[in-house]
Amino acid sequence: DFSCVNGFCPSFVTIEGGQLRKPTGLSADAVTEQINKIPSPLIPPLSGTYDLLVSGVGGTGVVTVGALITMAAHLEGKGSSVLDFMGFAQKGGAVLSYVRVGPSPKDIHQVRTDHGRADALIACDMVVASSAKALDVLRHNHTKAVVNLAEMATADHVLYRDADIESNKRVNLLADAVGDSQFSTLDANTLALHLLGDTVFSNVMMLGYAWQKGLIPLSGTALTRAIELNAVAVDKNKTAFSWGRLAATMPDYVAQAAQPKPSKTTETLDQKIQRLADTLKGYQNQKLADQYLQRINSIRQLDKQLAQQPDNTSRNENEQLTEVVATQLYRLMATKDEYEVARLYTDSDFLKEVEDTFEGDYKVHFNFAPPILGGKVVNGRPVKRQFGPWMLKSLRMLAKMRGIRHTILDPFRFSADRKLDRQLLADYKHLIAMLLSHTTQHNYDLALQLANLPKEIRGYGPVRETAAEKAAKQHSVLLAQYQQATEGAGE
Repeated sequence: DFSCVNGFCPSFVTIEGGQLRKPTGLSADAVTEQINKIPSPLIPPLSGTYDLLVSGVGGTGVVTVGALITMAAHLEGKGSSVLDFMGFAQKGGAVLSYVRVGPSPKDIHQVRTDHGRADALIACDMVVASSAKALDVLRHNHTKAVVNLAEMATADHVLYRDADIESNKRVNLLADAVGDSQFSTLDANTLALHLLGDTVFSNVMMLGYAWQKGLIPLSGTALTRAIELNAVAVDKNKTAFSWGRLAATMPDYVAQAAQPKPSKTTETLDQKIQRLADTLKGYQNQKLADQYLQRINSIRQLDKQLAQQPDNTSRNENEQLTEVVATQLYRLMATKDEYEVARLYTDSDFLKEVEDTFEGDYKVHFNFAPPILGGKVVNGRPVKRQFGPWMLKSLRMLAKMRGIRHTILDPFRFSADRKLDRQLLADYKHLIAMLLSHTTQHNYDLALQLANLPKEIRGYGPVRETAAEKAAKQHSVLLAQYQQATEGAGE
């Protein structure tokens, strides 16, 4: 995680020149060989007009899907129209493309789909597809729908970092709207990334999936020719279309070809604590890791003692307080300061990942806003400058200097960020001492809430300061309740 530290750290890396390496998946010829093994889809008859709704997010190529369909219809001598509705945010905003296909151009009298008249839905984004405008044109047991399961960021994520798009509810809503027998899903973004190296091909993959499912009343030849005429990444888009077809008929084969990362086994609490301690050793030294383990072991002893009491309500049998403290204490001890960001960029697999992703003549640029160099400040935040590849040498040197962190030799110790970090950690250590002395079965739940408050303190600079102030107010409320529960138990 290479998030930005307010001040001397990169918020992102810029790659200049070079190109993306080709994915290591199967070749286009291998895909074609498998395609030849599957039957052509049952193309829906076109006795009258056929209405299709394509929903997605601006800037991802969703408009291209409607354009490809209408071009394919034109190539077959059929009538077609497309009406794109886009919000003010054309990049990242909601897009609804109303596509109509008819036997001939004279059959197209209007371009917008009426209430409940959609014959098919290609939902490249589930959030837009589950909006009121999209749902209005769907009809139960009539509209056929294919939905991309990828969760894409919405405007809510800008305002609320923990915004939940409630994907399961949206998928169920769409399934209910059209009927289970008319409904199918595909994690197109994940497949496009693993098979083609970029999620930008997910929408054309959805097009191939929808065509194979019989949602588009046009020939595959016409759609392929439309992709060629579009003249944008033709080979990859044709391969994406073919992968979509395969996903509709041979999902197991596609899943195996994508080679997704194996799911991680469940980590035990012991394994988690040891992992975090080892990380702290790399973050600073063994002394810091030992300090961490000492406090965690004390909390663990408390959990075990409470679990043995006769009035135990099973709330702490799985050592909830230990796990919460282990997580939050680690976060406060391993704050992502200047030294840590430098270490992550130079001692991790970051450079290897860049080499594995790009090829050719490319350069890595870093974006920094070092306070020691001054610079502009806009809306309370420093404006970053771009530094060339030579910055890697400085980062390596800075990473090796992490042993002076928080000492009198630390040049960053006087910054507001570092002062806040030290204060938050000191406060949390004080909280742990209090929890060890006063936590009982009666105030255990409140102890959990108090111990978990640092979870809300994220971000850097002004963002972190605001989050810390909000957490401090919550701490005062919870502490009063904790103390009241403690006194009540004493009576």
